[in-house]
Amino acid sequence: MDTFLTTFGAEIRRLRLARRLTQDALAERCHLTPKYLSEVENGHVNPSLRVLDALARQGFGITLAELFSGPAAWSTARPQIARIVSMLDDESEEVCAVVARVVESVLAPVGDLHAPTRKRAPRRRKPTGPPNETP
Repeated sequence: MDTFLTTFGAEIRRLRLARRLTQDALAERCHLTPKYLSEVENGHVNPSLRVLDALARQGFGITLAELFSGPAAWSTARPQIARIVSMLDDESEEVCAVVARVVESVLAPVGDLHAPTRKRAPRRRKPTGPPNETP
């Protein structure tokens, strides 16, 4: 098996999973068969430029340059992300899914930090005196 095709296929799979797409959904977006997409992800076929363009633009909403830059390009701008990606590179999909859920749960409260705070209305106090008597 060609190492480049295997690595590139793994990148396609990573992008698909990061967008929470099934192979069927991505294949439909790109006008491919799910079987062919599976072969691309597993490094068994050498996709044409037309297929690569469809994957990038229609499938992921990115340019071909972004498709080929992948995690290697992140290392200069975001070394922490590149480190995380390299740590997860050989892990199973189940482990990656668990890590994704953990990251989402950690980042969810961070997103709320920038939300405007609501002021609470003052609490009403119950009257403490004798009850009102009606004549």
